[in-house]
Amino acid sequence: MPSKSVPSSSPPPPSRASSAITDSIRRPRSQSTCSHSRERQEPSTSSVDKYEFWAGNPSVHMTTGLIYVDEFDFNTKAGRSSSSSSTAVDYDGFEPTVLLCPCVSKDTPPTEVVAVWESYQAGVEQYKVLHGPYPESYLLLVLVGGSDSHANARQLVGGASSSLPLLEVTACRIDAAVSKTVDDMLAPVQLFAPVLTKEHQCSICLDPLLYSPSATSTGGQAACGGGGVALTILCGHSFHWKCLSKWCDRSCPVCRFQQYPSRCSSCDVCGEADSMKLMVCLVCGFIGCCDNEGYSGFVEDGLSGAGGGGDDRHHYTHAYAHYLESDHAFAMQVSTQSVYDFSEGGFVGLTGRASQESGDDEASEDSKGSCKKVKHAAKKILQGDEEDIMTEFNEVYATLQESQQQHYEEIFEEIRARNRESYSVATGQRDEILSRLCDAKDELDVVDEERTQLKSEEEEVTSALEKLNLACDGLKEERRELDDVVAGLKKDIQRRKIASMVRAKKLHSEKADLREQMKDLKQYLSMRAQVEKSGATDADVQGSFVIAQNTNRRSRRNRR
Repeated sequence: MPSKSVPSSSPPPPSRASSAITDSIRRPRSQSTCSHSRERQEPSTSSVDKYEFWAGNPSVHMTTGLIYVDEFDFNTKAGRSSSSSSTAVDYDGFEPTVLLCPCVSKDTPPTEVVAVWESYQAGVEQYKVLHGPYPESYLLLVLVGGSDSHANARQLVGGASSSLPLLEVTACRIDAAVSKTVDDMLAPVQLFAPVLTKEHQCSICLDPLLYSPSATSTGGQAACGGGGVALTILCGHSFHWKCLSKWCDRSCPVCRFQQYPSRCSSCDVCGEADSMKLMVCLVCGFIGCCDNEGYSGFVEDGLSGAGGGGDDRHHYTHAYAHYLESDHAFAMQVSTQSVYDFSEGGFVGLTGRASQESGDDEASEDSKGSCKKVKHAAKKILQGDEEDIMTEFNEVYATLQESQQQHYEEIFEEIRARNRESYSVATGQRDEILSRLCDAKDELDVVDEERTQLKSEEEEVTSALEKLNLACDGLKEERRELDDVVAGLKKDIQRRKIASMVRAKKLHSEKADLREQMKDLKQYLSMRAQVEKSGATDADVQGSFVIAQNTNRRSRRNRR
């Protein structure tokens, strides 16, 4: 089997389940209420994939269950589908093969997938859409018939892998199914119940939806309409796929049940996003919610209280609160697009809902009142009472116009009052803001002046600083010169100091010599005076003196 691809916008398919089916699935199988069911073997013990599904309109009838699928065997001729998928339905001696597209993106309409597969003419009898486990994708069942349904299915699966790469659609064979609604095992073909017959017609072209299981099957194509294979959409209604492809909306053409993609509306008051609890006003577009029990309980409350229950049945719903406030009586259900009349306390045209194949009896009984009204109006038209009807319509329309005009005038007056109050408050705030703005502007002017003054002072300080820097550089140069001069003076002083010391030392020695000479002179004078007193001659005195002088000088030289 080709590898299963999953759309990029959708979550991955369910993980492969264990080979042993859980005990809850292996419960004893009772006889199914469906006329086509019989006892069948349990799902194969080989590894299978399991998918949850549900189908139908939640406001009418739903079917839930599990589908077990197995890989499609390309090698075997007959495949395990023919041996294991036994069923009590006789298709002219041929047993169909049921395939499943497990994960088709909600952005891909089923008609687009069918259009590609129809080019293979693989004997497809019917297609059916189911809800899967993920909101971003859906399941597509394919019923393949013909004398060799396995070969046709093999051709279809090969075409899916080669022709639908952009749609990311693959197929696998269904091994078994479990219905949670009836709590029983189902054959794969029973997922298409009820079986289409010649009595079923396409609601668009009104041609029969032929289900021909013979070898020469037309593939579900109507003989006269030519609308293509029958396609059963999520709510349970069936159409020719070509007819449905011309329907531009994603809702059902019959019941207006919203198919994929689901709408993302929410209540304008509380934000409730469940489509089964939302209603849209057909006059102003207001979105409101109903009670917590859903629309089935909502309809029952409305119809049971119509006789005398009053309006308390909608006391807690925002949709009804909007009706009381605006007198907008008609609102549309988001999920089924049915119109509800608050003034009458019921849905408009309940006959459309009662005509569902699996509709309940209560809806049919509740629709009798609307049928009588429609028949009464038709009877008046047939009897020629068109003028009375037009007069009544004009009166009702005029009354509705006047009430709506009064309602919107009250709303406009409230809006004007709120606007006037808001305008007065905004005017006061504006004046206060303008006053603050003027004060801020004056402060800004003062700040600008101070900034200009500070800038000029900064320029002056900068120029003075530059001058001081230049003067500092000059003083540094002069200091270096003075340092050089001081160093020279120090050297000169040192030199002079040394010279003065030498000179002082020399003077000291000369002074000592002078003292010696003075001493010698005194001695000489003293001796001469003594000689003169003694009467010695000059020669004697000279000789004595010479001797004495030579001795003293020699002694001085020795001291030196």
